[in-house]
Amino acid sequence: MPYLPRALRPLYDLWVLWALWKLMRERGFDLVPTHTSKAGLLGRVAARLTGVPRLIHTAHGHVYYGYHGPALSRVFVWLERWASGFTDRLIALTRAVLAEHLSFWGGPPPSSL
Repeated sequence: MPYLPRALRPLYDLWVLWALWKLMRERGFDLVPTHTSKAGLLGRVAARLTGVPRLIHTAHGHVYYGYHGPALSRVFVWLERWASGFTDRLIALTRAVLAEHLSFWGGPPPSSL
């Protein structure tokens, strides 16, 4: 997407999800790599809805705490746990970032580097 702001913009974010879904459906990707929290979630959801067989997420940071209030942070943790169930591989820039992500994901981790 040409522009995806970090801030939450629910209607625009839903439009981005639809646009990603449409793009993936039209092009028939076999693999979708995603990055960052919001773009990563939208990309993985669109890929899942489209039936893309392989999803890789690179963790650069997260929104599990420190950006929003406790209630919204819990929603983000829940959404990431849900998305982790259909993420095939998690790539992190450092072992500390990997450990922190896996601690929030809960359950068995995807293959990790």
